[in-house]
Amino acid sequence: MASKEIIKENQVPATLFVGLGGVGSEVVKRVAEKCRGSETDNVNFVVFDTNVNDLANITKSGKKIYAVQTSNTQSVGDYLDYDEDALRNWFPKNAVLYDKTVSEGAGQVRAISRLAFNSTIKTGKLRPLFHAIDDLFRKDGKEMKQALRIVIVSTAAGGTGSGIILPMSMFLRDYITSKYPSTAVIIRGLLMLPEILDSVIKTEVERESLRRNAYATVKELNAFMMKGSGFFDIDGDLRRYSGLHVDVTVTATDELKSLALLPLDFCFLFDGQNAEDSTMASPEQYKEQAAQALYEQNIGPMQQKAFSVEDNIIKEISNKGNYGRNRFGGIGAGVLRYPYEDVADYIAYQWAIDRIGGEGEAAKWSKYDKAFFVKAREERKAGIPYSEQQTRGEVYTRTLKTASDNFSKDLRNMYLQDAERRITDFFRTLAEEMHRSLNDDPAIRVSRGSAMRFASEMDYSIETGSQNRGQADANLNLLRAYEMAVRNNAKKISQSVAEGIFRNETKTINEKRSFTIEQLIRSSINGICHPNAVRYLLYTITEQMKQKIKSTEDRIANEATPALDSWAPSANDAGTFDVRYTKKSNEKNIDEFCQAEVAYAKGGNGDTPSKLDKFRGGEDIYAQLNQLFPAYFGDISLFGELTSELEAYKIGLEYLKEVNEMFEKFFDTFAEKVAKLLRMQDDLVASIRFHKGDSVYNICADENILQELARTSTNGEEGLMLPSELCGQIFDAVKFNVAFDRETRNADVVEDDKRIDIFDDILLGYFQQAVRQNCDMIDVNVIEAIALEYRLKKRVQQREAQGNEGKVYDKVTHEDTVRYISEMLAMGERLSAPSIQRMRNVEPREVNLQAYNESLRAMRNYKMADLLPNGMSVNTISKYEVHFFNALYNLTPDKLSKFAAPVCCETGDKEGGLYHMAYHRYSQNIGPDSAKSMSISTHIDKRWDSIAVMPELDFRYAKQMTTRIHQALIYGLLLGAIQYREISQIANRKVYRYENSGERIMDLVVSNGTPCDQFYEVLDALYINPAAVKDVMRIKENKRKKDKVRNANYDQTAFYRSLEEFYLPQFHEGKTSLFEIPLAYYATVPNTKRYSVEIVDLVDSIIGVFMEELSLWENETDRPFRLCEILKEQFTMLVDSFKNYESLRNNTTLHNNLVIDVVYRKIKSILEREEPVGYDEYIDEMKKLLR
Repeated sequence: MASKEIIKENQVPATLFVGLGGVGSEVVKRVAEKCRGSETDNVNFVVFDTNVNDLANITKSGKKIYAVQTSNTQSVGDYLDYDEDALRNWFPKNAVLYDKTVSEGAGQVRAISRLAFNSTIKTGKLRPLFHAIDDLFRKDGKEMKQALRIVIVSTAAGGTGSGIILPMSMFLRDYITSKYPSTAVIIRGLLMLPEILDSVIKTEVERESLRRNAYATVKELNAFMMKGSGFFDIDGDLRRYSGLHVDVTVTATDELKSLALLPLDFCFLFDGQNAEDSTMASPEQYKEQAAQALYEQNIGPMQQKAFSVEDNIIKEISNKGNYGRNRFGGIGAGVLRYPYEDVADYIAYQWAIDRIGGEGEAAKWSKYDKAFFVKAREERKAGIPYSEQQTRGEVYTRTLKTASDNFSKDLRNMYLQDAERRITDFFRTLAEEMHRSLNDDPAIRVSRGSAMRFASEMDYSIETGSQNRGQADANLNLLRAYEMAVRNNAKKISQSVAEGIFRNETKTINEKRSFTIEQLIRSSINGICHPNAVRYLLYTITEQMKQKIKSTEDRIANEATPALDSWAPSANDAGTFDVRYTKKSNEKNIDEFCQAEVAYAKGGNGDTPSKLDKFRGGEDIYAQLNQLFPAYFGDISLFGELTSELEAYKIGLEYLKEVNEMFEKFFDTFAEKVAKLLRMQDDLVASIRFHKGDSVYNICADENILQELARTSTNGEEGLMLPSELCGQIFDAVKFNVAFDRETRNADVVEDDKRIDIFDDILLGYFQQAVRQNCDMIDVNVIEAIALEYRLKKRVQQREAQGNEGKVYDKVTHEDTVRYISEMLAMGERLSAPSIQRMRNVEPREVNLQAYNESLRAMRNYKMADLLPNGMSVNTISKYEVHFFNALYNLTPDKLSKFAAPVCCETGDKEGGLYHMAYHRYSQNIGPDSAKSMSISTHIDKRWDSIAVMPELDFRYAKQMTTRIHQALIYGLLLGAIQYREISQIANRKVYRYENSGERIMDLVVSNGTPCDQFYEVLDALYINPAAVKDVMRIKENKRKKDKVRNANYDQTAFYRSLEEFYLPQFHEGKTSLFEIPLAYYATVPNTKRYSVEIVDLVDSIIGVFMEELSLWENETDRPFRLCEILKEQFTMLVDSFKNYESLRNNTTLHNNLVIDVVYRKIKSILEREEPVGYDEYIDEMKKLLR
């Protein structure tokens, strides 16, 4: 018998789960629902969403979950009216957005979600969040030994979550470190990437939008991880990003708080493909996997071990080469589960089907009804009139009485051996009870009591009974009163008594009165009868009840009523009532007889006592009276008793018909119930069947395995009998349904259906309990269940090979079983594969953990130490489960395939990743003014589109992007696309403007929104205008196409001609070097924005331009020499310009000017590498120029 398993609860340190957006909130809710009992004592859950209905559904889950709505019905424009910082600095201005509500716009524009979050803070609506945090610090006398854990769950794709995960994480860290400075805090994020939604996203346009949002989200987190780790402040190449921050509002003020903290200690990405390249089928599977993984990592028994490994990984993050970016990772969880309860239910359903369903011998309970249906068909076919056909009860009782199957024999032996005696006792005691109840009724009892003394002889002697003489008339009246009471009340009284007997509400198991059906259906040895035996008894007494009614009616009509009529005043029976020797010739009835007695006693009526005495008439009259009065009393009593019996039989018959019909209805549902049970089996199998993408694998869940298990788990014929108490419950349910049916018989509509479904509500529960009590072979732990599954699989294979005929022999070896168990455990580990693809050629830091119930260590046949060497034995997991947890650390997003930049290398070009390409395809069309552009920033701060403000994920690709922007500056100035133009003759004001490929003059606008009037601002304008960069490169390509058509060489190209005429009009006229561009930039840029890396990159870009042009127009042999000549000339012109124009020197000398130094070193390096003729002399010449 299966005993109830006791599973302890995990002890969890202070933990806060925060769900952002619909998906994030749903995942957090699922984590909460996985927690048992006290596991949430030190854990709180908070969800944020824009949709109030979704929040309501989350908080109705039965778990305590704090909810914050981050929006209201206001439009984006309304929000901006009260957020000047957003309007002026970071929100992408676009009239299309202003009229949208937050819930409409946040799905595509992440900045809207940040805008709403700021409003939520400012209006004090974060109180639920603060309460959830502060509750974890409530005084309870316990020491907070570990850091407060925070887990933030969100999608990266759009909507509420991706727009606020960055500010939310920093806001939480700031709140806790400010309010609770002695407590450390570790924040982990679970970021669900857009491919988890692919199955429900219908258009590629929307998929692209979600992918670029995901890239932007990860790019922001990546940048702030670097910032929070301090690398922007200590690395010269990254110092330009040191001012990166997020401003958030302060509650109830117009103040802003600048946040630049580490957002997440770890960010676990959850993608469409996991580390095994496996996918899931639906968002529901991804959400369930995420919830299971978070539960195992933060609440389950493996949490402590997982975090201890994590501590070691944190040390690697400080490695300078990682720049703090390797905080990304993936997590996964899986469970091997033996669904004992489901298996037990499946077998219970099969047992029920075997008992109530099937044909012939397999029919069991319904075979007697089926015999009737067969007989009825035969009789109808034979043309036998309906009135002459055998009844259901007749066929039922005869079949049960004569059937030779074991079930029928058991019914007869256990319940029906003394049936005749019990039936006889039932009718006898029923009659006695009816008599007693009639006589004890107040309407009868008084008159009967008065007439009772006439039931036997009275003393009429002169010596001792003279007082009784002369009272015959009065005594007759007493008998007449008794008769009238019986005639008037017996039927009504008996009906009431019979109703109480048959329609009683006493529980069958408690009924002890022998005259009740409840006692009739109780066997003295085996208790309350099985329903089939009950029906046999009921059908039997139904027939006998009919016979009783007929015989009783005959007795009343032919015996009791005539007898009673003979005592009527109108009777004419001189032979019975004549008194001899009276004046009256013949007394014909009892009344005249009594009159004669009275007259005799008084000496009247013309007769003298002496004459009666002479002929002994006086003595005869009293002797005759002692015969008449008792006979009269007896006839009255007989009439009453027969009347009471008749009413009992009639009411009993009516009731029995109803009960029989209700039983028939119950048994007639068996076909329907069998079909339902089969559906329930199918549904059960479907519910536990493993579907691709599931994180839980159920053992013994295949239908053929369950069928074999049910076939093996049969408990024989003895299982067909039911416990006495259950049989009583079934009969009580039948009684209840009869009563309810009677109560609602005349109702047109029954609003409150209280009928009991006997099978579903009572009988099925018995089978479920019986399996759990008697079927020990299925009550095994998960490892034993795997072994059982293997054995059953082999049986199924053997049956199929034999055509399901003959015996089956177990031929399973221990070694094969252990091998199968190991394979299943390996599969469980694969199910827990981390939710992100591994990086190639990079050593990951992976954590593989398993946990199982400590009772599994006691197995003799299988050693857990061998099966799971690193597994943990715990008391917080069911013996029916093995849990797996897997975490992947030390990832940087630039190395993940979908975030990876395109690569050109000798082994072949590789395209950029899915998310990378979606982001950059879109961002290259973003202009500096979102009000004039159809493309709106994917970032929560429009300034972050610029690579000058926020670094790219991939440093190498960032270098390529910077080079492209620098080349756009170079070609734009060289080819005349970027010009220094006068905009006001009166004010004599000039600005840099841009003539696009369509020959339209466009303003170049810097990041603060003003036109470019300083040279360094041109580069700033290009950084924030990818569309202009792209167009300049188009202009360059158009020029090249024309040169290619003319088959030009280098000296004939547009590039060469432009180079010969190139100068910077803002500084001087006359031909100058391209290297004057970085020199002019360095001379004009403010000191606070001077970054050496920018100068180096600019110089590299100019050299790169020359190399690229020569590669197009010169043969390979001549290129190095031409390059060196060009660079020599360019350097000479650069030095000359520096010496001649103060505006380019900006208080520097040839010896301390950064640009001159970088150009010199770069050219020197190229000369030394290429070694053209006389290169060493020219290096000396360059040195002389610098003296």
